[in-house]
Amino acid sequence: MPKVNYEGKTYTLIRGDACLTGTHENPYYEAYAICDTDTADEDGWQPGYTVKWEILEDYNPEEQEEEYACDWDEPMDVLATCEYNATEDRIV
Repeated sequence: MPKVNYEGKTYTLIRGDACLTGTHENPYYEAYAICDTDTADEDGWQPGYTVKWEILEDYNPEEQEEEYACDWDEPMDVLATCEYNATEDRIV
């Protein structure tokens, strides 16, 4: 699975590719992730995160693939937003 570094921590992306979200005036991409240093509890749950990427100013979706939409190595934010169970592949 893809990994990304943010503020000295490494996050592993889960649940596939980043998705376009936000508002029409402020769109961005986001994906769910887990932190490589977090451990699961006795029931298999661990903190889950949302990784956000800013869309590059020179990105033109009509002429370019999504792989060029963001600097995927430089997320703009990582927020603790959920709990993740790897055994069940479940987010709450």
